[in-house]
Amino acid sequence: MEPNTTTPDQGDESHPFFISKRLSFKYLVSYAYANKSEQIEYRSPLEVILNLRSFRGTDTITYVNMENGRNAFTMTVDRFKVMMAQLVVSSSVDEIESLYLRLLLTNHYSPSIPDRGYLKGHDRQLCMQLGKVRGGIDHHILGGGILYLKSRRMSVSYLRAVILASQREYDIQFYNINTPSAIPNRRLFREVIRLSIPDRILRVHSYNHRSEDHMVDTPIPGFPGRIIRIINTLIK
Repeated sequence: MEPNTTTPDQGDESHPFFISKRLSFKYLVSYAYANKSEQIEYRSPLEVILNLRSFRGTDTITYVNMENGRNAFTMTVDRFKVMMAQLVVSSSVDEIESLYLRLLLTNHYSPSIPDRGYLKGHDRQLCMQLGKVRGGIDHHILGGGILYLKSRRMSVSYLRAVILASQREYDIQFYNINTPSAIPNRRLFREVIRLSIPDRILRVHSYNHRSEDHMVDTPIPGFPGRIIRIINTLIK
């Protein structure tokens, strides 16, 4: 029997992850366990995404408006997955990268994630693959293990992969990173790179790029396709 569900009208509040900032929701997932109906509460849709593999397609997700305590709408897990896939397909590269970085942060900090290693393993492979791409990063290491790195590409995912590759290859004692001020998702990058490098040995600066900086805009092999594949593994 199909669960009785309602889905939101198309508009500002129609998608499952970046719900309108005008409203605040919590997310109740209802599922069957030992012939009983149970519920688990999540604080963000990112937590729901990271836990989707634990639920059946017929389980339901209810968005609860925190301002009045009322149920805003309900959908099945399968419907949530479809809406998420549709949103990823229609999103820009910068939006996909933003979603991925937010998933990494949620995976690290949220107490609701039982298997943090699943996304971490996929992310490790992603960084190793992107870190092999050459071009668009100038770096040198001074005595004492000080890394000076300047990014000439507009991708923080690629920048992060190169930094982590340097971390594996060299004994870095201090990281001095310079990024274009216009690079998308720069604030998220600062938060995510801190998961791997302590603040006390990290400095991130920005510069206004000019023609003499010779910015590199050629496509990065496998990007953002590899990120999309990782997101797809979370919702399959």
